[in-house]
Amino acid sequence: MRLSFHRLAEQEFNDAADYYERESPGLGTAFILEVEYCAAGVLAYPDAGVVVRGRIRRRLLRRFP
Repeated sequence: MRLSFHRLAEQEFNDAADYYERESPGLGTAFILEVEYCAAGVLAYPDAGVVVRGRIRRRLLRRFP
């Protein structure tokens, strides 16, 4: 199975990481690691999470809004 992000979602992800890093050094890296952890969970348990529409599911991060 392959995980992909829409190009605009990827840009938003990068912008968020930059924002967190500016707010507190190291926080941007922590955000990236949290997203990577969540993505690994999606790959390991693809049926987990809330169904948004069709095969699209939502998973929330534990630490970041």
